[in-house]
Amino acid sequence: MSILSYNVITDETPGGPVMLVFIWSVSIIFLILIIYVIRGFRKIRSFIINDDEIKISVPNRPEFQVSWSEIEILQILKHGMGRSRTYEFVFTN
Repeated sequence: MSILSYNVITDETPGGPVMLVFIWSVSIIFLILIIYVIRGFRKIRSFIINDDEIKISVPNRPEFQVSWSEIEILQILKHGMGRSRTYEFVFTN
């Protein structure tokens, strides 16, 4: 980005300052988008399944906890492919 900015400044074209503002604006927006997407990767997701209970902890949601004695049927459904995969837990009592 700095090399491109340097080339725009040294060419001394009439549209140089406008092009420079455009380059920096697009670069800053792209950087903010990358930071927004990456920040979700650092959040801890945990699933604890033992003989007594199930605990599910997902970012930005309250922790879910249920005892096995309260469940008759547990279905786990998988939706999507690749990075956009989601899981749906269906508890039936």
